[in-house]
Amino acid sequence: MTTAAFRNEVSQQMAALVRSDDPDASITFDSTLSSENRKYVHHLAEQFGLRHKSAGKGAGRCITVSRCEHKDKKRNQEGKVKSSNSSGFNRCD
Repeated sequence: MTTAAFRNEVSQQMAALVRSDDPDASITFDSTLSSENRKYVHHLAEQFGLRHKSAGKGAGRCITVSRCEHKDKKRNQEGKVKSSNSSGFNRCD
């Protein structure tokens, strides 16, 4: 079971990522996360409209969360950020 402290920390990190003006900003979560915590990170990334990708196997598995290309393109059209490459990440709809 994920703890309230873990859920709060991850939520704050993702909220900061969404607010960031850096189009290349990302969060890489440590490979020590339990499978349940990794699942929660993926779920929350979806809720925030962020890209998320797992890499590695077994004890070396980690998750990287970053901003969605299409949202960055929209923000870029508004003059706020440049778009980024979404290669290899889950889609953000």
